Amino acid sequence: MPDTTITEDFFALGDDGAKPGRQELPRAELLARVSSLMQSCEGCENVRVTGVMALDRPDEKGCNWGFTLWLDPAGVAPEVYGLAYAQVIATARESWNLQPEPEPAREPAPAAPMRIWVDGDGCAAAARYVLFRAAERRKMQLTLVASKLPRMPTSPYLRALQVPRGTEGADNPIVREVAAGDLVVTADPALAGAVAAKGARTIEPGQGKTDRKGFAEQVDRALGKA
Repeated sequence: MPDTTITEDFFALGDDGAKPGRQELPRAELLARVSSLMQSCEGCENVRVTGVMALDRPDEKGCNWGFTLWLDPAGVAPEVYGLAYAQVIATARESWNLQPEPEPAREPAPAAPMRIWVDGDGCAAAARYVLFRAAERRKMQLTLVASKLPRMPTSPYLRALQVPRGTEGADNPIVREVAAGDLVVTADPALAGAVAAKGARTIEPGQGKTDRKGFAEQVDRALGKA
């Protein structure tokens, strides 16, 4: 049977001959030292420790990594390295802690794509045409909400929602679903105020009745580089 005794020769001793408190080690060095302990055991000379399990907080004994080791056994039978496992991990956990590792920088979540909401009951056909063209050109989602739906081009970027006449306030789908940065086209001051409170931008569709080119420029300015 392989001899799996682990001696104190692997640890630095203090001046009084006693082992110092746990030393914090970077992950790579901790793995190297635990591997050395494992390889000191007869029959485990080629076994490598490739990973340890960090704990969220130190346990009651003050160790901040767990009893699980990831091993590269290099062909060594489990019944051989298994004899050394318990002693290796107990000795290592008494001697070393895992140095805290900085959390990887997290990339900010991408901003939600801007959407266009149209209060269709107060939007003339000429203005709707400009808005439909803008949404398709920019590949943006446009939702027209109205009590009486007009004919709309078939497009993956255009949809329509029919609501009862007189739908207002929180019952209006635009108010419920609009998000900061969206564009709302409405001639209703109350609706404009409600969506502005949620961070949406608003424009009035009135200019589209008489000046399609001017309204198109207004829409482009409102959409910016979206």
